[in-house]
Amino acid sequence: MNRNVVMVALFASIYASGGMAQLKDPRTRDENISATTINTSVTKLSSGFYEYTYDFAFPEENLGRVQFFKIDLSCELDFGNVAFPEPPISGGKNYSEDGNHVPVQLYHSQQTFFPNLSVDNEAIWLFLEGTPGTSASGLRIISPAPPGLRNYKLQPEMEPFGWDYSEFEEDPTIPWIDDFTVEGLIKAPACAFDDPEPEKFAGSVHYSQNSDTNELLMYAAPLRSQWHAEPDENSVEFEIFYSDDIYPESVKVQPGWVRKYLNPSKGGSDTVEIRLRPGMNKIIFEARTEKSKGNADRDKGAMFDKDVDVFEIRSTSKGQSKK
Repeated sequence: MNRNVVMVALFASIYASGGMAQLKDPRTRDENISATTINTSVTKLSSGFYEYTYDFAFPEENLGRVQFFKIDLSCELDFGNVAFPEPPISGGKNYSEDGNHVPVQLYHSQQTFFPNLSVDNEAIWLFLEGTPGTSASGLRIISPAPPGLRNYKLQPEMEPFGWDYSEFEEDPTIPWIDDFTVEGLIKAPACAFDDPEPEKFAGSVHYSQNSDTNELLMYAAPLRSQWHAEPDENSVEFEIFYSDDIYPESVKVQPGWVRKYLNPSKGGSDTVEIRLRPGMNKIIFEARTEKSKGNADRDKGAMFDKDVDVFEIRSTSKGQSKK
Protein backbone atom coordinates (compact mmCIF):
# COMPACT_ATOMS: atom_id res chain seq x y z
CA MET A 1 0.00 0.00 0.00
CA ASN A 2 1.26 3.51 -0.74
CA ARG A 3 2.26 4.60 2.68
CA ASN A 4 0.19 7.75 2.63
CA VAL A 5 -1.92 5.48 4.76
CA VAL A 6 -2.85 8.02 7.40
CA MET A 7 -4.60 10.26 4.89
CA VAL A 8 -6.20 7.30 3.15
CA ALA A 9 -7.46 5.94 6.44
CA LEU A 10 -8.84 9.35 7.31
CA PHE A 11 -10.77 9.50 4.04
CA ALA A 12 -12.10 6.02 4.64
CA SER A 13 -13.20 6.90 8.16
CA ILE A 14 -15.02 9.99 6.95
CA TYR A 15 -16.72 7.92 4.29
CA ALA A 16 -17.75 5.27 6.80
CA SER A 17 -19.14 7.78 9.28
CA GLY A 18 -21.55 9.05 6.66
CA GLY A 19 -23.67 5.95 6.90
CA MET A 20 -22.82 4.82 3.39
CA ALA A 21 -22.86 1.23 2.10
CA GLN A 22 -20.59 -1.27 3.80
CA LEU A 23 -16.94 -0.70 3.01
CA LYS A 24 -14.96 -3.35 1.15
CA ASP A 25 -11.88 -5.18 2.39
CA PRO A 26 -8.86 -3.47 0.71
CA ARG A 27 -6.85 -6.70 0.88
CA THR A 28 -9.04 -8.01 -1.96
CA ARG A 29 -8.56 -4.96 -4.19
CA ASP A 30 -7.43 -5.61 -7.78
CA GLU A 31 -7.03 -2.60 -10.10
CA ASN A 32 -4.97 -4.49 -12.69
CA ILE A 33 -4.52 -2.52 -15.93
CA SER A 34 -1.93 -4.74 -17.60
CA ALA A 35 -4.15 -5.59 -20.58
CA THR A 36 -3.65 -2.02 -21.85
CA THR A 37 -1.92 -1.82 -25.23
CA ILE A 38 0.03 1.14 -26.62
CA ASN A 39 0.62 1.73 -30.33
CA THR A 40 3.54 4.07 -30.98
CA SER A 41 4.40 5.75 -34.26
CA VAL A 42 7.37 8.02 -35.02
CA THR A 43 7.44 10.34 -38.03
CA LYS A 44 10.33 12.53 -39.15
CA LEU A 45 8.82 15.83 -40.27
CA SER A 46 10.05 17.96 -43.18
CA SER A 47 11.31 20.43 -40.57
CA GLY A 48 13.74 17.80 -39.28
CA PHE A 49 11.79 17.37 -36.04
CA TYR A 50 10.29 14.08 -34.88
CA GLU A 51 6.61 13.55 -34.11
CA TYR A 52 5.78 10.82 -31.59
CA THR A 53 2.16 9.63 -31.44
CA TYR A 54 0.64 7.27 -28.86
CA ASP A 55 -2.68 5.43 -29.16
CA PHE A 56 -4.15 3.37 -26.31
CA ALA A 57 -6.66 0.56 -26.00
CA PHE A 58 -8.08 -0.22 -22.55
CA PRO A 59 -9.65 -3.67 -23.02
CA GLU A 60 -12.48 -5.13 -20.99
CA GLU A 61 -9.88 -7.44 -19.39
CA ASN A 62 -8.60 -4.47 -17.38
CA LEU A 63 -10.00 -4.41 -13.86
CA GLY A 64 -9.18 -0.78 -13.09
CA ARG A 65 -9.18 2.65 -14.70
CA VAL A 66 -5.93 3.92 -16.26
CA GLN A 67 -5.42 7.42 -14.89
CA PHE A 68 -1.91 8.53 -15.90
CA PHE A 69 0.58 7.95 -18.73
CA LYS A 70 4.10 9.16 -17.92
CA ILE A 71 7.32 9.22 -19.97
CA ASP A 72 10.75 10.06 -18.57
CA LEU A 73 12.28 12.85 -20.71
CA SER A 74 15.20 13.76 -18.44
CA CYS A 75 18.40 14.82 -20.20
CA GLU A 76 21.38 17.06 -19.47
CA LEU A 77 22.44 17.66 -23.09
CA ASP A 78 22.25 21.24 -24.38
CA PHE A 79 20.18 21.39 -27.56
CA GLY A 80 20.56 25.19 -27.75
CA ASN A 81 17.70 27.45 -28.85
CA VAL A 82 15.00 25.35 -30.50
CA ALA A 83 12.42 26.81 -32.90
CA PHE A 84 9.54 24.34 -33.00
CA PRO A 85 7.60 23.89 -36.26
CA GLU A 86 4.20 24.44 -34.63
CA PRO A 87 3.02 26.50 -31.65
CA PRO A 88 2.57 24.94 -28.20
CA ILE A 89 -0.85 24.36 -26.67
CA SER A 90 -2.02 27.02 -24.25
CA GLY A 91 -3.09 24.67 -21.42
CA GLY A 92 0.07 22.65 -20.81
CA LYS A 93 2.68 23.68 -18.22
CA ASN A 94 6.40 23.05 -17.76
CA TYR A 95 7.07 22.46 -14.07
CA SER A 96 10.60 21.13 -14.53
CA GLU A 97 12.67 21.97 -11.46
CA ASP A 98 16.08 21.93 -13.13
CA GLY A 99 15.31 22.18 -16.87
CA ASN A 100 17.25 18.97 -17.54
CA HIS A 101 15.03 17.46 -20.21
CA VAL A 102 14.99 17.09 -23.97
CA PRO A 103 13.25 20.00 -25.71
CA VAL A 104 9.66 18.95 -26.37
CA GLN A 105 6.20 20.24 -27.06
CA LEU A 106 3.40 18.10 -25.66
CA TYR A 107 -0.08 17.81 -27.16
CA HIS A 108 -3.28 16.37 -25.74
CA SER A 109 -6.15 14.54 -27.44
CA GLN A 110 -9.90 14.57 -26.99
CA GLN A 111 -9.51 11.78 -24.42
CA THR A 112 -6.99 13.56 -22.15
CA PHE A 113 -6.49 16.75 -20.20
CA PHE A 114 -3.65 19.09 -21.13
CA PRO A 115 -0.27 17.37 -20.61
CA ASN A 116 2.39 18.78 -18.32
CA LEU A 117 6.11 18.37 -17.81
CA SER A 118 6.65 17.45 -14.16
CA VAL A 119 9.26 18.71 -11.70
CA ASP A 120 11.09 15.41 -12.34
CA ASN A 121 11.07 15.93 -16.13
CA GLU A 122 8.31 13.44 -16.90
CA ALA A 123 5.69 14.10 -19.57
CA ILE A 124 2.32 13.40 -17.93
CA TRP A 125 -1.09 12.89 -19.51
CA LEU A 126 -4.26 12.45 -17.43
CA PHE A 127 -6.97 10.40 -19.17
CA LEU A 128 -10.55 11.62 -19.10
CA GLU A 129 -11.83 8.05 -19.06
CA GLY A 130 -9.31 5.21 -19.24
CA THR A 131 -11.98 2.75 -18.14
CA PRO A 132 -12.19 -0.84 -19.44
CA GLY A 133 -13.65 -0.95 -22.94
CA THR A 134 -12.52 2.56 -23.94
CA SER A 135 -9.56 3.96 -25.88
CA ALA A 136 -7.51 7.12 -26.32
CA SER A 137 -5.59 8.24 -29.38
CA GLY A 138 -3.48 11.09 -30.65
CA LEU A 139 -1.28 11.88 -27.64
CA ARG A 140 1.69 13.63 -29.26
CA ILE A 141 5.23 14.85 -28.65
CA ILE A 142 7.26 16.98 -31.05
CA SER A 143 11.00 17.13 -30.45
CA PRO A 144 14.31 17.58 -32.29
CA ALA A 145 15.61 14.53 -30.37
CA PRO A 146 15.73 11.23 -32.30
CA PRO A 147 13.77 8.18 -31.13
CA GLY A 148 15.14 5.96 -28.40
CA LEU A 149 13.71 3.77 -25.67
CA ARG A 150 12.49 5.66 -22.61
CA ASN A 151 10.98 4.56 -19.32
CA TYR A 152 7.21 4.92 -19.09
CA LYS A 153 4.49 4.24 -16.55
CA LEU A 154 0.78 3.54 -16.72
CA GLN A 155 -0.81 4.21 -13.35
CA PRO A 156 -4.29 3.25 -12.18
CA GLU A 157 -6.79 5.38 -10.34
CA MET A 158 -6.91 4.34 -6.68
CA GLU A 159 -9.69 6.23 -4.91
CA PRO A 160 -9.90 5.27 -1.22
CA PHE A 161 -13.66 5.76 -0.97
CA GLY A 162 -15.63 2.56 -0.61
CA TRP A 163 -12.69 0.66 0.95
CA ASP A 164 -12.11 0.15 4.65
CA TYR A 165 -8.48 1.26 4.94
CA SER A 166 -8.95 2.43 8.53
CA GLU A 167 -9.10 -1.14 9.85
CA PHE A 168 -5.94 -2.27 8.04
CA GLU A 169 -3.77 0.85 8.14
CA GLU A 170 -0.76 -1.04 9.55
CA ASP A 171 -0.95 -3.92 7.06
CA PRO A 172 1.94 -3.58 4.55
CA THR A 173 0.49 -6.24 2.24
CA ILE A 174 -2.50 -4.14 1.21
CA PRO A 175 -2.12 -3.40 -2.54
CA TRP A 176 -1.75 0.18 -3.68
CA ILE A 177 -0.77 2.16 -6.79
CA ASP A 178 2.74 0.69 -7.11
CA ASP A 179 1.34 -2.84 -7.19
CA PHE A 180 -0.75 -2.14 -10.32
CA THR A 181 1.55 0.32 -12.09
CA VAL A 182 2.72 -0.94 -15.49
CA GLU A 183 6.31 0.05 -16.30
CA GLY A 184 8.42 -0.49 -19.37
CA LEU A 185 10.33 1.07 -22.26
CA ILE A 186 8.72 2.91 -25.14
CA LYS A 187 9.88 4.91 -28.16
CA ALA A 188 10.20 8.59 -27.22
CA PRO A 189 12.68 11.47 -27.62
CA ALA A 190 16.09 10.15 -26.61
CA CYS A 191 18.73 12.01 -24.66
CA ALA A 192 20.93 12.11 -27.76
CA PHE A 193 21.73 14.24 -30.80
CA ASP A 194 22.06 11.20 -33.06
CA ASP A 195 20.83 7.61 -32.92
CA PRO A 196 21.12 6.53 -29.27
CA GLU A 197 22.56 3.33 -27.86
CA PRO A 198 20.00 0.57 -27.19
CA GLU A 199 18.45 0.91 -23.73
CA LYS A 200 17.76 -1.84 -21.21
CA PHE A 201 14.76 -2.04 -18.87
CA ALA A 202 15.63 -1.61 -15.18
CA GLY A 203 12.41 -3.19 -13.92
CA SER A 204 10.01 -1.56 -11.52
CA VAL A 205 11.07 0.30 -8.37
CA HIS A 206 9.42 -1.05 -5.24
CA TYR A 207 8.03 1.69 -2.96
CA SER A 208 10.62 0.96 -0.22
CA GLN A 209 13.52 0.31 -2.58
CA ASN A 210 16.40 2.70 -3.11
CA SER A 211 16.33 3.78 -6.76
CA ASP A 212 20.16 3.80 -6.73
CA THR A 213 20.19 0.00 -6.63
CA ASN A 214 17.51 -0.48 -9.28
CA GLU A 215 20.10 -1.19 -11.98
CA LEU A 216 21.72 -4.20 -10.33
CA LEU A 217 19.54 -6.22 -12.71
CA MET A 218 18.76 -4.94 -16.22
CA TYR A 219 16.74 -6.56 -18.99
CA ALA A 220 17.01 -6.52 -22.78
CA ALA A 221 13.79 -8.56 -22.69
CA PRO A 222 11.06 -8.22 -21.67
CA LEU A 223 10.64 -4.45 -21.78
CA ARG A 224 7.49 -4.23 -19.64
CA SER A 225 6.66 -5.20 -16.05
CA GLN A 226 3.04 -6.36 -16.49
CA TRP A 227 1.03 -7.59 -19.46
CA HIS A 228 -1.60 -10.04 -20.67
CA ALA A 229 -0.10 -12.87 -22.70
CA GLU A 230 -1.32 -13.57 -26.21
CA PRO A 231 -3.32 -16.83 -26.57
CA ASP A 232 -0.33 -18.58 -28.20
CA GLU A 233 2.24 -17.09 -25.80
CA ASN A 234 3.21 -20.10 -23.69
CA SER A 235 6.52 -18.84 -22.29
CA VAL A 236 8.50 -15.65 -21.80
CA GLU A 237 12.21 -15.13 -22.37
CA PHE A 238 14.24 -13.06 -19.93
CA GLU A 239 17.55 -11.61 -21.11
CA ILE A 240 19.22 -10.44 -17.90
CA PHE A 241 22.32 -8.27 -17.45
CA TYR A 242 24.14 -8.13 -14.10
CA SER A 243 25.78 -4.99 -12.73
CA ASP A 244 29.47 -4.86 -11.80
CA ASP A 245 28.28 -4.07 -8.26
CA ILE A 246 26.27 -7.24 -7.85
CA TYR A 247 26.97 -9.95 -5.25
CA PRO A 248 26.36 -13.01 -7.51
CA GLU A 249 25.47 -15.41 -4.67
CA SER A 250 22.66 -13.10 -3.59
CA VAL A 251 20.60 -13.58 -6.77
CA LYS A 252 17.22 -15.18 -6.06
CA VAL A 253 14.29 -16.03 -8.34
CA GLN A 254 10.66 -16.95 -7.87
CA PRO A 255 9.68 -19.55 -9.00
CA GLY A 256 12.69 -21.15 -7.36
CA TRP A 257 13.36 -23.76 -10.07
CA VAL A 258 14.53 -21.00 -12.43
CA ARG A 259 17.59 -20.23 -10.27
CA LYS A 260 19.53 -23.33 -11.40
CA TYR A 261 19.46 -22.05 -14.99
CA LEU A 262 21.19 -18.78 -14.05
CA ASN A 263 24.92 -18.22 -13.67
CA PRO A 264 25.20 -14.69 -12.24
CA SER A 265 28.55 -12.90 -12.50
CA LYS A 266 29.71 -9.31 -12.21
CA GLY A 267 29.07 -7.62 -15.55
CA GLY A 268 27.71 -10.87 -17.02
CA SER A 269 24.38 -11.87 -18.54
CA ASP A 270 21.93 -14.77 -18.71
CA THR A 271 19.02 -15.77 -20.91
CA VAL A 272 16.28 -18.00 -19.55
CA GLU A 273 12.86 -19.03 -20.85
CA ILE A 274 10.11 -19.44 -18.26
CA ARG A 275 6.91 -21.39 -18.89
CA LEU A 276 3.63 -19.60 -18.36
CA ARG A 277 0.78 -21.26 -16.51
CA PRO A 278 -2.90 -20.32 -16.91
CA GLY A 279 -3.82 -17.44 -14.64
CA MET A 280 -1.46 -15.03 -12.91
CA ASN A 281 2.28 -15.66 -13.35
CA LYS A 282 4.39 -13.66 -10.89
CA ILE A 283 8.13 -13.82 -11.57
CA ILE A 284 10.50 -12.10 -9.14
CA PHE A 285 14.23 -11.49 -9.53
CA GLU A 286 16.26 -10.23 -6.58
CA ALA A 287 19.92 -9.24 -6.16
CA ARG A 288 22.03 -7.43 -3.59
CA THR A 289 25.12 -5.29 -3.76
CA GLU A 290 28.61 -6.55 -2.99
CA LYS A 291 28.76 -4.38 0.14
CA SER A 292 25.77 -6.29 1.58
CA LYS A 293 27.57 -9.63 1.20
CA GLY A 294 27.38 -10.43 4.89
CA ASN A 295 23.61 -9.93 4.92
CA ALA A 296 22.74 -11.46 1.57
CA ASP A 297 20.68 -14.25 3.06
CA ARG A 298 18.90 -12.07 5.57
CA ASP A 299 15.32 -11.31 4.57
CA LYS A 300 14.58 -8.77 7.29
CA GLY A 301 15.08 -5.03 7.17
CA ALA A 302 14.85 -2.34 4.53
CA MET A 303 15.41 -2.84 0.83
CA PHE A 304 17.99 -0.08 0.46
CA ASP A 305 20.79 -2.44 -0.66
CA LYS A 306 18.91 -4.69 -3.07
CA ASP A 307 17.10 -4.71 -6.39
CA VAL A 308 13.74 -6.50 -6.52
CA ASP A 309 12.00 -6.71 -9.90
CA VAL A 310 8.48 -8.12 -10.15
CA PHE A 311 6.98 -9.20 -13.47
CA GLU A 312 3.29 -10.16 -13.70
CA ILE A 313 1.93 -11.94 -16.76
CA ARG A 314 -1.71 -13.00 -16.97
CA SER A 315 -2.21 -15.97 -19.25
CA THR A 316 -5.23 -17.87 -20.55
CA SER A 317 -3.11 -20.33 -22.54
CA LYS A 318 -3.28 -24.04 -21.73
CA GLY A 319 -0.27 -24.88 -23.89
CA GLN A 320 3.22 -25.93 -22.90
CA SER A 321 6.53 -24.13 -23.13
CA LYS A 322 7.94 -23.37 -26.56
CA LYS A 323 11.16 -25.12 -25.52
